[in-house]
Amino acid sequence: MTEAHVYGEMLVRLGVAASDLLPESRSNNTWQNARFSSELLQHRDPSGIWLVTSGVHLRRSLMYFSHFAVTPKAVRADYLAPRMSVIPSAYNFTLADVALAEQFGIARYHLYKLLGVN
Repeated sequence: MTEAHVYGEMLVRLGVAASDLLPESRSNNTWQNARFSSELLQHRDPSGIWLVTSGVHLRRSLMYFSHFAVTPKAVRADYLAPRMSVIPSAYNFTLADVALAEQFGIARYHLYKLLGVN
C-alpha cells in the first residue's frame, strides 16, 4: 500500500471528503513526489495544498516543492526530539542520522542547483 493510500484513508476517517483528496502515488522519493504533485496540480486550482511529513523532513520537502512552484501549507506528522540519557541511546543516534541525512539532502539540492542539474 502506498503512503498516499494510507494517509488518504486516515484523512477520510478524520472527516475529510475523499473528493477533496488528490493523492500522488507514483513517486519513490521526495523529489519525485514534488515533481509528480506539481503535474497533478497543473490544471487545478485547489483551495489549499497540505504537505504532511515528518518534522525533521519538512524543510527539505518544502524546498523541493517550491522548486516545482508548489507552495503547500506545512504540517508536521511528528515531533521528534532527543531523549536525555546518561548512556548513548540508539534512538538518539537514529535521530542524529536522520538529521544529518536531511542536511546532506539540502546541501545536495543546492549543489545540483549550482551545477544546473535540478
